[in-house]
Amino acid sequence: MHNKNGSLTIWVVILFEIELCPKPIRFSKPYRFIISELYLFFTPKIKRNNFTTRIVKEPLFFTKMRHIQKPKNSEVLQQNLTYKKGRDNRKLREILVKEQGGFCAYTDKHFKSETPNIDHFKPQKLLQTGEDGYHNWFAIYYTTNVVEKRAQWKEPILHPTDPTITERIWYKEDETNNTIIVSYAPEDEAAENFVQITGLNRNILAEERAAFVGRLRLLKRILKMEEIKRHFLVYPPEIDFYRLTEWELGIIL
Repeated sequence: MHNKNGSLTIWVVILFEIELCPKPIRFSKPYRFIISELYLFFTPKIKRNNFTTRIVKEPLFFTKMRHIQKPKNSEVLQQNLTYKKGRDNRKLREILVKEQGGFCAYTDKHFKSETPNIDHFKPQKLLQTGEDGYHNWFAIYYTTNVVEKRAQWKEPILHPTDPTITERIWYKEDETNNTIIVSYAPEDEAAENFVQITGLNRNILAEERAAFVGRLRLLKRILKMEEIKRHFLVYPPEIDFYRLTEWELGIIL
């Protein structure tokens, strides 16, 4: 089949044939690899064909956002590393990425092969001399904010390391727009400022979350849960969103 949606049609048929099979199917390693790649490769087509919508529409959930933990014995502190403006901060960046498990401190997305930026959570121009340091440095996606954050900065604001962030900010499904948004209590000004300044409810990010959860639910239909968990634990770069993966698969990353 050579039409625009031909490949998608074939795969959808295969997936539902597998799901309707009366006996469990044990996939060979090559086939498991193909299945795992399927959700990455076909997402745009699946989303355009309203396929993701059908999968994502399960009961609404409210999964908590995670806070970033800064270890007291961090290599950054042990090696007395500092941020050098306009110079090579590769070592500092590598340690921050490692401590964050390979995920962006704000969006919770895995960096995969992209080179992250080092962000000063509170913009440097708003800090007094000596206030900037390890507690203010985070590895983030380049597109997250930076210039806009400096202009929009508001206080009070939650800090990424604040443990209460797990209770005050959460993800929830928006069935109307088929997205997953970040929510908070209406009276929580600090949480609202954090979400707005870090851009967590940008349309593209909300759509990416929903598409990723849809892909996870598709895999849950055709593979055993233990196979999916094992695969993601071995290949963490295939995880797009940290907390959403933990929630959907019931694993601790």
